[in-house]
Formats: sequence, structure tokens, C-alpha cells
Amino acid sequence: MIKDWQKIFEETQKRSPKFFDLLIKSADIHNRKNKNYAGVGEDPFANFRECEKFSCPYCKNKIPAWLGVVIRESDKWSRITNLLGGVEDLVGESVLDTFLDLSIYGKIFCILYTEWEQQQEKKRVD
Repeated sequence: MIKDWQKIFEETQKRSPKFFDLLIKSADIHNRKNKNYAGVGEDPFANFRECEKFSCPYCKNKIPAWLGVVIRESDKWSRITNLLGGVEDLVGESVLDTFLDLSIYGKIFCILYTEWEQQQEKKRVD
């Protein structure tokens, strides 16, 4: 974890208050949605790891959680394309909300992909 996060936040808030506000809003969205999707257990990414329970019958490979994130990101891109193309919003999530959600998915991807890479490296060493 970044040791000087408070300093980074203070500098961001000072230099780019609108960006800082979006960081805070993203964190709030993540926390609220996380409670809905991942539940109250210890793993905040349990909902993304659900895809690991599935495997390809042909290749017998599990679907890694990071790939599940990519698939969900594609849903967000479809939504963004539709909203920007004039399709009426029927779920109460604006194009701005959807982009914030997409930015959150990007961070979750980074976490899960890094974990997966570490697991792959451990398998090679073992």
C-alpha cells in the first residue's frame, strides 16, 4: 500500500479538486455496490471470483476472476455505447455513473490480475 496516501490525497485535492471528488465518489460507489454483490464476507471480490467455479469442458481450465472482470467491463462498454447513441436509460445509471463504474472495474482487474500472476509464478516455482 502507498505509505503517503494522505499526502497524495491532499495534493490531488489541491491540484485537481474535480478529479479528487471523482475518486471519492468512485470509492463510495465501490463500497456500496461491493456490499450488494460480494456480501459481507471477508473477500470483497467474491462476486468476481464466482466465475472460477466454472471451467471450460474442452480445455478443463478454470475461468480466472480477472477474465470475469473483463467480461463485465464489456457489458459496461455496451451500456456506454447505447447511452451515447441515444438509447433511453432504463436502470437509473447515467453514462457518467457507468464510466465511474468502469474505472472501478479497472482497479479490481489490476488487483485480481496481479494475484493471478503471483499464483502462476508460485506454480512455476513449486
